[in-house]
Amino acid sequence: MSIATKTGDDGTTSLLYGRRVSKTHGRVEACGAVDELNAALGLVRATACDPFITGPVFTTQNELVTLMGELAVDDADRERYAKTREFIGAESVDRLTALIDDLEKNHKLVFKHWATPGATPGSASLDVARTVCRRAEREVIRLAGETGTVNPQIIRYLNRLSDLCWLYARFLETKVESSHSPMTNLAESKSKLREFLVKKSVCRGDFTLASGAKSDLYIDAKLTTLDPAMALLAGNIGWETIQGVARSRNLHIDAIGGLTMGADPIALAIGIAASIKNPGAAPRIFSVRKKSKEHGRQKLIEGNFDRGALVVVIDDVVTTGGSTLQAIDAVEAEGGKVAFVLALVDRQEGGRQNIEARGHHVETIFTRESLLNSESQETTSVASGVS
Repeated sequence: MSIATKTGDDGTTSLLYGRRVSKTHGRVEACGAVDELNAALGLVRATACDPFITGPVFTTQNELVTLMGELAVDDADRERYAKTREFIGAESVDRLTALIDDLEKNHKLVFKHWATPGATPGSASLDVARTVCRRAEREVIRLAGETGTVNPQIIRYLNRLSDLCWLYARFLETKVESSHSPMTNLAESKSKLREFLVKKSVCRGDFTLASGAKSDLYIDAKLTTLDPAMALLAGNIGWETIQGVARSRNLHIDAIGGLTMGADPIALAIGIAASIKNPGAAPRIFSVRKKSKEHGRQKLIEGNFDRGALVVVIDDVVTTGGSTLQAIDAVEAEGGKVAFVLALVDRQEGGRQNIEARGHHVETIFTRESLLNSESQETTSVASGVS
């Protein structure tokens, strides 16, 4: 039998047992809203990716089929329907209530304020399902007012289900945050990153810097930025910093990147952190070569960079500012616009001033002074036997 029966071409459809009614009939509107709800929950199962949620949601979808069947029966046919079919009962409502109780008591999820949907694909789909559920509930209540014969357990069920969808959405958001718990407290994250930099990247000896200057201090930042755990911290701190500056200056950042290879791991880490926190709205990531590629497309800027993009230029360590300015020149030569500069460490040797003299604001996560003070405190603690 073809799905295209053509019997609905006149604007009518069949209830169960063949009674023809308008497609705007209250029962059709109620069934249609529940059908949309079932489809929305299908999207939840496809995006939530957590059996803790997808299992109960699948059970709910099957119950909604039963619920739709009951709604699709004309009052005159209810007795006939009851002989062979099931109705939504109190036990189904109790199942949803138990799930809500578990989330509130065992997972500490409580309603405090309205949430802004969109933190994750799964939570966003749950918020869509929640709003569709509320509409289905309204349609069923409207039908009950018109006929007076709607099973009251259906209204209770839909009311409970919308609450459950809200809690599941917040559960997924909390799960994402807790799975990246080192990233949730910015001050704590900076402290951990500073400690690692001091232990792994701050080197003492006789060194020649990229500028040609001699120094007894070398900051090998890549020992930190190429460590997976520290990259996660640096990415989150960098993204929070970029967002803060962008908000204060009313800027929309299109892309981030800098001179290879110091900027590369930091820029990518920031992009990943942004993608986790703001799916679909993360900035593009690019890398500036020290000189144009001599083969292929002969590009100076690799990755995701477009002419006219507003960018944040990244650097790992700023000494004289030469590497940062080289990246800025490349961005501007390719038609980009520099919003500001973000550096992991400022060695406080004039680089920041050189960059700002070119008209570019500089944000730094750490300075030479803050790292050396931390190093001194750590040395004192060890010498004192403090652990």
